[in-house]
Amino acid sequence: MWYNFGMRRIVEINKTLGGRGGFTVLEMLVVLGVTMFLSTIFVGYGANLKDQIAVFREEARLTQVLFKAKTYSIQARKTEGRAAACGYGVSLNRSSSGGTYQIYLKAKIDEEKCEDTYSQPSSWAYDANRDETIGVSFGVDGKISLPGSGQTAVAFEPPRPEVHVTGENNDGEAEFTLCAAAIPDFCRKVVVTPAGQITTRRE
Repeated sequence: MWYNFGMRRIVEINKTLGGRGGFTVLEMLVVLGVTMFLSTIFVGYGANLKDQIAVFREEARLTQVLFKAKTYSIQARKTEGRAAACGYGVSLNRSSSGGTYQIYLKAKIDEEKCEDTYSQPSSWAYDANRDETIGVSFGVDGKISLPGSGQTAVAFEPPRPEVHVTGENNDGEAEFTLCAAAIPDFCRKVVVTPAGQITTRRE
């Protein structure tokens, strides 16, 4: 009984709609056009989102490396067979193919005082021939561009620690700028203040 009623109702609806059993070619083209348009928007948005995520990921990693160098400096101790540390720093080195950054050690040389060995601001910059690299060197993600040129370095001198900045800086602050290569307007900054505070912000 219910089956017969349902079938009669379907037949009535079909007659009301003029007995059409499918879509016309024009309707199919409209649907395909709208689908392609929406797909283009979502694909473009997805690509931009990946670049933005890459910037945030690199920002988090660089911040972690800076905190680690600062912690090393605060906890610096003289150990047997190794010179006491005059400081630990992080150096960001830019190149045409991208960039790298690493933690480096400013070691005490013989019986010289640290303030005598590293008396000039530039002496706190990373020197590949003289300074020891701590841990691994990190390569910057290829989706990220690094405004500026050369090296930006920040060194933490125990025990406070005192901050020494070389390269790009603003009023004594160390600034590490990371931009999405495909979205030049989307940039983040990792900043180390003269007081040693590490912060991040949108440029």
